[in-house]
Parts: sequence; C-alpha cells; structure tokens
Amino acid sequence: MIRTNRTRTNYVMQQLMDAESQYIKHWPEGVTSLKISLEKRLQNVAAWPVGPGGALREYFPDNCDFYVAHNWGNHRMLRRAEKLKGEKDTAYWRHLMEIINMAGLSPDRSFIGNALPGIKSGPAAGSMSKDSAYLEDSRNCFLAQLQIIKPRRIIILGDASEGLLKKFLKSIDHNIDEIKIMHPSTRSINWNGTREVWAKRQANKIMLQ
Repeated sequence: MIRTNRTRTNYVMQQLMDAESQYIKHWPEGVTSLKISLEKRLQNVAAWPVGPGGALREYFPDNCDFYVAHNWGNHRMLRRAEKLKGEKDTAYWRHLMEIINMAGLSPDRSFIGNALPGIKSGPAAGSMSKDSAYLEDSRNCFLAQLQIIKPRRIIILGDASEGLLKKFLKSIDHNIDEIKIMHPSTRSINWNGTREVWAKRQANKIMLQ
C-alpha cells in the first residue's frame, strides 16, 4: 500500500484489520480474534486496538513512532474499555502518555500497538501463547503492519516485547531504528525514586536516539 501524508486514519486501520484476518489462521486455545468494529477501534487518534479515548485524527501520520507492547489484554479489559469508550484512566495509558510528553513528542505522531494480535480468555497477566503456528502467523502479521504503518522508529515496551521483536525482525532487512524502554505498567521493584523520575528516565532513552 502506498501512503501519502493525506491518508485517512480509518483507511489505515482497515488495512491493519484486513492484515490480521489474512495472516492469523492458527488461533491457539485461550486466544481469539478481537471482534470489534472499525468504529470502536477508532476511539483514539491512532491507538490499537482500543486506545485511551479521544477525538479521531482524520489523517494518519507519516514517519510515526510505533510503540509496541507484547499483547493487548483479555475480555474483561475489552468490556471495560468499550463501556468507558477508551482506556485513558488506566495506568498503562497514563504512564505512556506521560513518557511521550516528557520526551517532547506528540501523541498525534505516534501509533501504539502490540506484537501479538487477539484477546485472551483468561487473566490479562501472563504469556499470550507460545504456540509456534500462532507465533509464525503473528510474525507475518506484524511485518505486514510495518509495511502499512511505515514508522520512522519502533519503541519497544518491555522485555517480553523485545524478545518477540528480535525473532520477528531478524529475518528481514530494515533501517527502522529500535529503542527499548520499560513497559509503562511496570517499573523495577528495586527502583527507589518517584514515578515521575522513572518516567523521565524512560523519556530520556527516547530523546537520546
């Protein structure tokens, strides 16, 4: 797909949904496709799959920062997000927006997604799945997403995401910068500073590259 800086967000999001339908054929036990309409997916400027809520950005940004977490969550999280029309009051989104702002970046120039598609039937915590067929499908889907989004860099959120992306990206040639920060929902148990200091340190990692 060829995009220009006037490509509408809803068109890009539909392309991402189509990629998931095309590539994810082996759903493992406990993981299912996220059955949610395009309209509900577009409740944020460019978050995936639900987002913190807010006005829809009409056009999708060129050369965006692509923030990649491990996976999205479970059915309970989906029901809550649909009821509240977003996730802006969750720790993940509050802290991620804080980091983005501290780095002097605009959320409007960001796309926020996951390495693994789908939604879990059990607890939100824990591994999404280690099913080899599903992981291969997910790899192909993620590489297709890169072609659709065309980010200027990937900002990896946490160790689990980093492990997946190393496997996904090792087989392709690319010139996309990669930056790893801690996952916005966590911080080291040995961290003695304030949350603000911790967030600033994550922001500095982004600013230095």
